[in-house]
Amino acid sequence: MKLIVGLGNPGSSLRNSRHNAGFLVVEELARDYNIKFKVSFRLKAQVAQSQTGTERIILAKPFCFMNRSGQSVKLLLEKFDLSFSSLLIICDDLNLPWAKLRLRKSGRSGGHKGLDSIIKTLKSREFARLRLGIDRPKQTAERLVTDYVLGKWSRQEKKELMPLIEKAAACCRAWVFFGIAEAMNRFN
Repeated sequence: MKLIVGLGNPGSSLRNSRHNAGFLVVEELARDYNIKFKVSFRLKAQVAQSQTGTERIILAKPFCFMNRSGQSVKLLLEKFDLSFSSLLIICDDLNLPWAKLRLRKSGRSGGHKGLDSIIKTLKSREFARLRLGIDRPKQTAERLVTDYVLGKWSRQEKKELMPLIEKAAACCRAWVFFGIAEAMNRFN
């Protein structure tokens, strides 16, 4: 059994923001598996499940804000009795160039508030994460960075977004079926 959690922020005003890249990937996976998300207030997430061959896949979109994502991830791991090795977190990354993917077996948060929340809540950095590069704004004042990640995709980014989301979804499928090492070799 594998748990794939896409990070983002709830609310229609933030739906198409750069910070919700993780949501877009798990939504693409749900379309691929022809499954629907259901709200679970107990798990603080929208959850969808699929059985593909011998592998059961759980997709989740926490509906707490990004900086509290760890609460939902912990509840999901407990509910499905999963180890950290069965967890993949998907998020945006300011420190990666636009449209670059980086899959890692473990690591630090890199300043990402969602990853930071998960690391603090789980008291571990030993879980896989797939980062989608959203680039960094030219000016780096804290307020400008916040506005950038919570801002909508540019016209050019929108043109290139779907191929990026599809590639990230393919990376997730490789992680599920071939493991972290093979997925890293194929997509990093």
